[in-house]
Amino acid sequence: RVPAGTNAVIRNAMASILRAWLDQCSEDFRQVPHYACLRKVLRYLNQMMPGSDPEQRAQNLLDQLQEEELGEQELENSNHGKITFQLGEEGDVKIEGVDEKQDILSFPSDIVAEQLTYMDAQLFIKVVPHHCLGFIWSQRDKKENKHLVSTIRATIAQFNLVTRCVISTILKDFLMKPLQRAKIIEKWIDIAQVQH
Repeated sequence: RVPAGTNAVIRNAMASILRAWLDQCSEDFRQVPHYACLRKVLRYLNQMMPGSDPEQRAQNLLDQLQEEELGEQELENSNHGKITFQLGEEGDVKIEGVDEKQDILSFPSDIVAEQLTYMDAQLFIKVVPHHCLGFIWSQRDKKENKHLVSTIRATIAQFNLVTRCVISTILKDFLMKPLQRAKIIEKWIDIAQVQH
């Protein structure tokens, strides 16, 4: 026999666990586009705890994630008329829709700064805050933890790519004249000042 009140205790414990999970680990539910895990939790809460606080939190989180996804799609669609580019490892710039590579000096500093900021922002938006904690970061190189801190790894990879691009544009051509090298350094300083 189950002692009286056991169901209420289990229900309260489940509500507490689900509340904490929804509030403190909401990134666990970012499974675009269908949010399968969050929808399963929501179905469970609809059946077992209708009208409860955890059910409302789960619904609010689903609404929030869907709004964020819609906002990201609108932002992507609104950028189609603008220049977008990718930085190459050797300091070259690939313009979206143009086959040939361009020199960094051929772009206005404010456009380059805007694009770099946009690229960084897209990565920073996805950063999972608790991945920045030392105990998680220190576990990143273990084989079973390769999936951990992927958002932090992406921001580091972007930083390293920009750094390599700056270095290579300045140093790639050994025959470059000092005046040309100085113009490239000046260009990167201008870009950095626009970003600041």
